[in-house]
Amino acid sequence: YDNNDFAGALDAYRKYLVLSPADAEILNDTANCHFQLQDYQNAEEIYHKALLANENLNIIYRNLGLTKLHLGKPKEALVLLEKYIEIAPEDTDIELAVGTIYFQMAKYAEAILHLEKYLSAQPKSIEGLFDISECYYHLGYSESAVIGYNQILRLNPDYQPAQKRLEEIKTASVPA
Repeated sequence: YDNNDFAGALDAYRKYLVLSPADAEILNDTANCHFQLQDYQNAEEIYHKALLANENLNIIYRNLGLTKLHLGKPKEALVLLEKYIEIAPEDTDIELAVGTIYFQMAKYAEAILHLEKYLSAQPKSIEGLFDISECYYHLGYSESAVIGYNQILRLNPDYQPAQKRLEEIKTASVPA
């Protein structure tokens, strides 16, 4: 696994699981291999088995949630990822995933809460800054959105989505 030979690691994990089929950590590692190979269906199935084997192995909530995101199941992913955040609040990358899910669901106020936590750890994240700016924009807080878009352009002057949104805001504020 550490050498990125996920197929080889899968073979080894499968052999081990014949002897210990309820080893949640190895089930998790096996599912991780499937995830890395972009075989999300099998990853999902095996993460579920790992969770049944040990619901206290916290990383499974994260891994299964991210897998469900890849499978286009954002509501299921949200439940798992929020549970994981409760357990591991220091994992701010998951705050971005949760904020993005809320953003996609047009729940902008909820998205902002998670994006702020993410940005407190990653203040130069273009993705996080753009998502939070978009939330403010959709909530009608254009001035806050403009601050965010301008921050993005300071970090990356060529970032087209921020340039486009600033132009839209500028055009909308010009009297006819």
